[in-house]
Amino acid sequence: MTIRTTLVLACLILTFTGFSQEKLFENGNLSIDYKNAQKVSSTMHLNSVTKIKSKDLMKVKVKCKIRSLNKERVDPNKFSLVDHTNKLRYRPTDISHQPVAMYMAYVRLLKDNINYRGRPGFMMSANPSPIKYDPEIKDSFDDYSIDGYTNIELPLKISKKKQSVVYFEPHKFKKFSALFFFAIPKNLETQSLEFYYGKNKVADVEL
Repeated sequence: MTIRTTLVLACLILTFTGFSQEKLFENGNLSIDYKNAQKVSSTMHLNSVTKIKSKDLMKVKVKCKIRSLNKERVDPNKFSLVDHTNKLRYRPTDISHQPVAMYMAYVRLLKDNINYRGRPGFMMSANPSPIKYDPEIKDSFDDYSIDGYTNIELPLKISKKKQSVVYFEPHKFKKFSALFFFAIPKNLETQSLEFYYGKNKVADVEL
């Protein structure tokens, strides 16, 4: 093998290694591989079940691959988008996962005991997720609050007079791709965004 060939191979190895941001969490039992983030339509998105009507907000999609190395259920409520410039921590508005060929929406859980009858008027998705109230399933989002930061969670409009913050039911898929959607203000000053799992940074987010 020539010196030139060796250098080319070394560069290729460094290049492909650099693209991976896979990190281990929870004592090495959970792998998160951050892929990318981008702005998406606020009114309709194939893999997002919520519609944002406010012109002051934009919807951001974060994509990553997740592996449960110990086959335990993955808690999606531990994920957040953190803005260090404005000291804000955003809860996902909705999440989709892809254990097989197509993405499926996570089951959404109501924080408030509202009699939801399945009216889909606020949904703009080909794959709407079930919604239910189940206080037996813990919402862990607040457990990972950051001192000095404000948690931002937008309530979902259930009817003309009823609304509730939603969280998500953990599931037991071993390996899957996931899409996290966040609603963030358009008019804030420069935002320094990072994708978090619990109190740990997963990756920098560039839009």
